[in-house]
Amino acid sequence: MLLATFCQPLLADNQELFDLKLSDLADLKVNIASSDPERIVDTPAVVTSYYVTTMQNLGLNTLEDVLNFVPGVVVQDTAIGTKAVMIRGIVEAFNQKVLFLLDGTPYWQPAHGGNPMLAMPFTYIEKVEVIRGPGAVIYGSNASGGVINVITKNSASSSVDIAYDSLSSHYLGLYYQKKYSSLDFRFGAHDFNQDGYQGTFNNRPLPPIYPSDTPNNITLNKQQKSQSVWLALKGDSWKFSSHYFKSQNDGLAAAASTLNLGTLKYHGTLMQAEMNRYIPWGYLKATADINNFYLEIPTQSLLGFNINGTQQFEDQGEKNNRYRFSVSLNSPITESIDWLNGFEIEQRETGDYQNVNDSGQVISTSMEAHEKQELAAYSQADMRFGASRWVIGGRYVDNDLAGKDWLMRMSYVYTLNKNQSIKVLYSEGFNAPNFVQQFIEIPPNVVKGNEDIKAEKVKTWEMVYTLQSRHHFFVANIYRLWAEDFIFRAVNESGIVEFTNTQDFTREGLDLDYRFNKEALEFFANMSWAYQGNKTIEEDHTALFVPKYTTNLGASFNVTHSLKLGGGWLHISERESAHAINLVNANVTYQNKSGQLSIYIENALQDDVNHPDVQNFSENRLVPTKSHHSILGVRLTYDF
Repeated sequence: MLLATFCQPLLADNQELFDLKLSDLADLKVNIASSDPERIVDTPAVVTSYYVTTMQNLGLNTLEDVLNFVPGVVVQDTAIGTKAVMIRGIVEAFNQKVLFLLDGTPYWQPAHGGNPMLAMPFTYIEKVEVIRGPGAVIYGSNASGGVINVITKNSASSSVDIAYDSLSSHYLGLYYQKKYSSLDFRFGAHDFNQDGYQGTFNNRPLPPIYPSDTPNNITLNKQQKSQSVWLALKGDSWKFSSHYFKSQNDGLAAAASTLNLGTLKYHGTLMQAEMNRYIPWGYLKATADINNFYLEIPTQSLLGFNINGTQQFEDQGEKNNRYRFSVSLNSPITESIDWLNGFEIEQRETGDYQNVNDSGQVISTSMEAHEKQELAAYSQADMRFGASRWVIGGRYVDNDLAGKDWLMRMSYVYTLNKNQSIKVLYSEGFNAPNFVQQFIEIPPNVVKGNEDIKAEKVKTWEMVYTLQSRHHFFVANIYRLWAEDFIFRAVNESGIVEFTNTQDFTREGLDLDYRFNKEALEFFANMSWAYQGNKTIEEDHTALFVPKYTTNLGASFNVTHSLKLGGGWLHISERESAHAINLVNANVTYQNKSGQLSIYIENALQDDVNHPDVQNFSENRLVPTKSHHSILGVRLTYDF
């Protein structure tokens, strides 16, 4: 009955639905690289920005799908169930090397570094922006590999989303917006449940205490679930937002043998308040945020052969918090020079990380409670002289467990004309080790932290050409990065997982990104090339797990005022023991003023999608994502 109510207005004939005159690419702006929104051709960083509605037209329906469509970015499952984001070959299983932002606010776990990717639904997301590489001195820890900013909707209409697919996935989402005088009220929520697919894990380890006939391979049903609630309030000079989520993804935990089936469960709450106003010295912004974020992992044979248990934090994670306060002042010194100064203080804390049996009894503590503080100050001059723009700045970081450091940024943008520029960019990113990397101790010699581990730094040089006109958008950039004291997790000769700093290494590569739209057609094409990809390099242990090439193609076409067809192709070249991946998606959307009805197919070629092990960088070991499965789905959006 409910479906019929939604479908009736959708099937009504209407000739004023899709605007055949697509948006002007010259107006595309980003927020992630500077203090104010600006066109990509002008921004002093390499930035990719996608509206999620545009990506849905290509058959991409999750944040993971969108990130995979960014040149040089690969998202994959790990054995334990995280969604590891690789940017230019820089990766860590719990995403400690990539800074995740929700509307510009950091959102990550103080203990492990995980992010809430599974609980970021399209229902209340407007667009996604990505900086490849460190990119800016305004960002602190976790920004050594890159920065991802998820920007929520500010739409004038409210909507309900319902979706179902051939994996028995159920999705329900709500977005509601209302203005009360000077108050802007926005609310979102979602519930997602996927029954899962059969995935095969191969060449799994055999712990010494397990039976010798324990199989090396296992096929299990991988399920995913997530729920979230989001609220945003905005006044004339202030903003407040709150996000709560929980998610879970099946995998192999503890020793990650075939007997260690586990479910990675995330719980997170982020609350952020911001005050801003113009004062005689410039634009002043003050923010405060609180992030409670923790995990628990019910695991088979966690406490020994056939003895189940749960890895969890004490008191249901109530001590796993990040508190942050920041102040920035952007001052116009002259008509050509702006001077940005800022200060941040961040407190991180975590409770005891425990192994608990099925009766709730604490058997052992893998990591004791810890806390640390990070102070940072930054200064940046933005100078424009004719066709030239210089952005020069630095960031000072003082982490009481990882030491002090200076980070530099230099950007030169030369404007050829209104639509073209050439950029020379240099930036440095800092990544302090998290509590797990320093202090974890899972007996008997399963995982061992390293109290002496150093903070890592990634330095990047880039040369960029950008074209941004009404119908065409093109970016070509070559880069070279240096990784110093790279934080690395690996399995040693005794089978123990340990954390260490590797030797310094370099990476070189090329990214190309092109878009075209005119009248009824929108077209995307991008590729990335990593010189060290899929190579065995002594000082760069992770290079073998990096694809040499990634390629994305996509297009959507307005057949009529109400009917749109679209599709896309994603290619990831072979790496280590994983063969090349080819994912083909398609989407058909019928829309009228009351909403839209979409039918989509994912992995149309039924490719066997497997990834190498980037959790422990173990060779000849595969992790499944969408093995041999095509997914047919339907999505209904009703606007009100």
